[in-house]
Amino acid sequence: MKTINPEALAEYVVRATGLEPVLVTTVLAVEHEYMYALGLIDGPEPAWLWYDRDDLRGHPPEVNDDEIAAHVEATLAIPQEETLAVLAAEMDYLAAHGLVSW
Repeated sequence: MKTINPEALAEYVVRATGLEPVLVTTVLAVEHEYMYALGLIDGPEPAWLWYDRDDLRGHPPEVNDDEIAAHVEATLAIPQEETLAVLAAEMDYLAAHGLVSW
């Protein structure tokens, strides 16, 4: 099974977007909580800093970038456009490493 190197992913996204590393890692951490709550990923349980796990109960098990971007903007005041740029660059990284396909 292929795995993701979080540091390499964050470095790639920073280079691809030109955004600050702390912003990139924060957006990726919010997305991680979202995906964990939906049962899309496993591993150690996140700290639940940005979501209450029950907030996503009954939510369809699919990633909605627009929903994540709206949540990030509402909770962290990061513009949706920046979050969407992070998520798009992340997908480019994952595709380039054979971790997703369309």
